[in-house]
Amino acid sequence: MKIKINHQLLALILVVLACLIMGFSYIVLSIATFTGTTDLCEIIRKDWRDDCYESIAKKYNAPSLCNQIKHPDLRDRCYLRIAWNLKYDASICDKIQDNITRDECYIAPAANNDNISLCDKMKTDSWKNKCYGYIKTNQPT
Repeated sequence: MKIKINHQLLALILVVLACLIMGFSYIVLSIATFTGTTDLCEIIRKDWRDDCYESIAKKYNAPSLCNQIKHPDLRDRCYLRIAWNLKYDASICDKIQDNITRDECYIAPAANNDNISLCDKMKTDSWKNKCYGYIKTNQPT
């Protein structure tokens, strides 16, 4: 005797089981990241929303999505990672609020492009000195 399988019902059961096992928010965050659908970030737990926006922003190199992130440190980290993904885009670094994180963001484009003006923008002496050192090291002798 052959058993007829309803594939749609089986898929629904598997999704429900996955949600129960892994958690609804995790599944929705994964789907949101995969599809780039930011609306899905609004239906998950509030403590996961910043991670949802950051995940989509990083995957699609969309710094405007970092603006949706409520926690300032996570928002700054989002900008930093996108700047790195976009080959150290210094204009994205300008959006970072925390001085140390912003300086960390500036150092790579400054060193890679011998752009001393980015070193001058730095607020923390330790990063500024590192930056000047990298540029001095890159100069021909």
